[in-house]
Amino acid sequence: VTPTISIVSNFGTQACLNTPVTFTATISNGGSAPLYQWRRNGLPVGGNSATYILNTPSTGDVINCVLTSTEACPSPASVTSNSITLTVNPVGLATVGVLASPDTIMCMPSSGVLFYSNFTNGGTNPQFQWIVNGVDVTGGNTPTFFTNSLSSGDTVAVRMTSNATCVFPATSRAVRILQYPRLATAVNITIEELGNQTKRFTANVINGGSAPKYQWLRNDKPVPGETNPTYTATGLNNGERISIEVTSNAICAMPQILVSNAYTVTTGIQRVAGSDVQITTYPNPADAVIHVRTDKTISGNSEVRILDKLGQVVAVQKVNSLKAGEAISVSTGHLAAGTYTIQVVNTEHSFIYNARFTKL
Repeated sequence: VTPTISIVSNFGTQACLNTPVTFTATISNGGSAPLYQWRRNGLPVGGNSATYILNTPSTGDVINCVLTSTEACPSPASVTSNSITLTVNPVGLATVGVLASPDTIMCMPSSGVLFYSNFTNGGTNPQFQWIVNGVDVTGGNTPTFFTNSLSSGDTVAVRMTSNATCVFPATSRAVRILQYPRLATAVNITIEELGNQTKRFTANVINGGSAPKYQWLRNDKPVPGETNPTYTATGLNNGERISIEVTSNAICAMPQILVSNAYTVTTGIQRVAGSDVQITTYPNPADAVIHVRTDKTISGNSEVRILDKLGQVVAVQKVNSLKAGEAISVSTGHLAAGTYTIQVVNTEHSFIYNARFTKL
């Protein structure tokens, strides 16, 4: 019989620096107790085994193996395998991470999460294996991984195997999935009348989180420095708009950024048409009483009237003159809640002032 032997390396001919290389012999007609003699660069190494491990390979190393058969009448008795000449390459570093879209925080209900592998040194054809809770996912062998079956606390990782020379597989850090209910956010503002064209606005936020951000808006433009829940606005004129933008920091706030309905100033100082008189009415909204003040004394008989939405006079206060800076008070406690018009009529100077207000 003729014995034969061939050897292979787990790295082929391309070894890696400081990385052991395993050589394996395949034989025929070696008998029941074949003898192996491994050789490195012509010198005997290793033991009498079908495998040989070279712990510190060097470029140019030549490895082969001599087989001595114990069969009866082998011809020849000893044969030499093929030789493997090694080239040693530096070891490259592969990295891989996991990105989640929209996030690792899932706002429930959710349609699912798409995970991306973010890797380096993958070679020309990297291979992937996604891992959920430490278990390989069947079929999860693409660069991305979509799932809608996760629970809060589940972990997701990916293992990337590079086909670049001497770059070993890398496994990402596992990311943990957390699930929270969606929170509906809302904001409205309440108003406190301080008089003299001044109002204090307060934001009332639902699901704003532990540290919401505030930005007050005046006529839809940010007011510099007004980033607190309250805002005291001075010098207000009719028609101005006050609102607030709130950014919630609550997890799963929907929407995260919201703007309140605008409050439109309907009282405050107005200049009477055809004169240099300015008239202020306050508060708005009003409860038991509403006040009228002028910046100049107006002589002659005047009336302060309140009209309902049908134009009917429901309250009237007559005065001989309107003195500068003095407030004329008109009782509104008997009025039903709703929107009214307040008028200042002066027959001598022939002017009428109109403003709308809300009765609480």
